[in-house]
Amino acid sequence: METVNGPAASQVGTYIEIVNKNLKIGRIQSVLFDFDGTISVIREGWQDIMVPMMVEELMKTPKHEDEAILQDYVREYVYLLTGKDTIYQMIRLAEEVEKRGLDRGRVRGSRRQGRRPHRRLPRLK
Repeated sequence: METVNGPAASQVGTYIEIVNKNLKIGRIQSVLFDFDGTISVIREGWQDIMVPMMVEELMKTPKHEDEAILQDYVREYVYLLTGKDTIYQMIRLAEEVEKRGLDRGRVRGSRRQGRRPHRRLPRLK
């Protein structure tokens, strides 16, 4: 296939957008997309990233429970919300922060907060 030139070139005859046309793509054999259209970075273990991050945030609130209790509580609602867009888990986190004495607006904003878990992912080689 030939490529189309431009800042965000695409493969001719496809809907694939190549944002960085200088990226070496020879090793990529397949990708998996989540239901929201984003590339799925991990297929399992997402809860192991979300739960500690949310517990960490809740431990910063003035009226937090013991860490072990928070871990059980957070794990339960993360599992219930697994399969839905991450934003719903972030909305729930904002609600839980508010219940424990912080104004929801002080939780760095649900949209930005949703990007934080990605910092906990291992680097892909």
